[in-house]
Amino acid sequence: MIAQSNSRRRWRIVVWLLTPLVAWAASFFGGWIGAMMARDAGQGASGLFRLGQGAIVGGGIGLALCLIVLRGLRDRDGPPADGS
Repeated sequence: MIAQSNSRRRWRIVVWLLTPLVAWAASFFGGWIGAMMARDAGQGASGLFRLGQGAIVGGGIGLALCLIVLRGLRDRDGPPADGS
């Protein structure tokens, strides 16, 4: 049981450390999708808006996914063994 607890704790640390990287990657991918949608836009400002919008949505999705994983790891842990 202690080995499982240590393993889950390590996974939580790894996920917390990877959260900014995942959010950045998702925002980069979202910005790329926004740029692909904006390439047919006639005005530069409209294209820039779509690029930013895609980056914000992608980053939010990446952050939400990391938080869901962390919540799942926390819920599987259960209460601490020492009652604190």
